[in-house]
Amino acid sequence: SLPVQDVRVTALKPAIAGSGERPGFFVQAGTVGLFVEVDPASLAPVPRIGDRVSFTVTQLVRFVNQRKASAITAWAVFDNASVASLSRPLFGVDLGQPSIRAQYESTLVSFTASVGSWVADGGGYGDVSLPDAGVALSVRMPVTLNDTQDLRAGCVVRPTASPLVLNATPQVYVWDAGALGATTCPPPDFVSVVADAGTALVTFTRYLD
Repeated sequence: SLPVQDVRVTALKPAIAGSGERPGFFVQAGTVGLFVEVDPASLAPVPRIGDRVSFTVTQLVRFVNQRKASAITAWAVFDNASVASLSRPLFGVDLGQPSIRAQYESTLVSFTASVGSWVADGGGYGDVSLPDAGVALSVRMPVTLNDTQDLRAGCVVRPTASPLVLNATPQVYVWDAGALGATTCPPPDFVSVVADAGTALVTFTRYLD
């Protein structure tokens, strides 16, 4: 068993329909992070972002490059505070170096990058490529979230405190629009108009709010 004391809950990972990924939450103390693959709803009290918590890890596994606590006991929650100060910028960080990657595993990161493309993986999630991020990186998010955000080439994302997961390509997870930061996208361009039973079907390059 491994005691974990006085760490902050930094992110909550919900269950996503169609995905085989289990729900859980991330914790961090200083620059050390850990993903706890235990459904937050199964714990009492239920963890919230910012909670200072302690627990004992009874089962620790590794998937690709990520450590996961898949079973815990002795759950305790204390105070709650902002976790913004735990986030570190990725600008100039070489995640291609294994020793550097390990220092950012399951911790909060921030960056600004232009979107290359969006590809759904068929399992409830998809990935936004970031060709100019300066590091090998993508944003992983639920398909339902991009249905509303419509991220595509020309958009710029600015996550300020999202967890980094060291899969084959490092991925920053987001589950809500707020986690994307002050996202900007070019205005939609007109594509075509087609007459349809007395009305007109107008197509643009992006969704209209």
